[in-house]
Amino acid sequence: MWKEVLRATMARWRTAARFFRREDHFTTEVNSVSTDNENRDKHLKSDDFFNAEKFPQMKFISTSFQPLGDNKYKLTGNLTIRDVTKPVTFDVRYGGTVNAMGGNAYRLQGQGDHQPVDYT
Repeated sequence: MWKEVLRATMARWRTAARFFRREDHFTTEVNSVSTDNENRDKHLKSDDFFNAEKFPQMKFISTSFQPLGDNKYKLTGNLTIRDVTKPVTFDVRYGGTVNAMGGNAYRLQGQGDHQPVDYT
């Protein structure tokens, strides 16, 4: 099976996360997706994938955050896209904490094998 690796950032999100505990909540605005390719971003926001007009948010609620050592973690939870919720797992690397806007911000990079078509 052919797979494309897609790297994207979500510029607008909010969280009730405290990290390193169960049941962290993340919500992101679908219209904030950016892959540095305007045509691809437009396609991802269309009804072919996320349908940002009808489903403006994606949500994730963690069920476990397991330390693996060397700043690596296994993050498991439920991802909701287009009002369809599926269990998912991400490999996460912790890159430190920075002071941002009067509070702490965590630098996390996650990777998983998830297909948008699974949510249609």
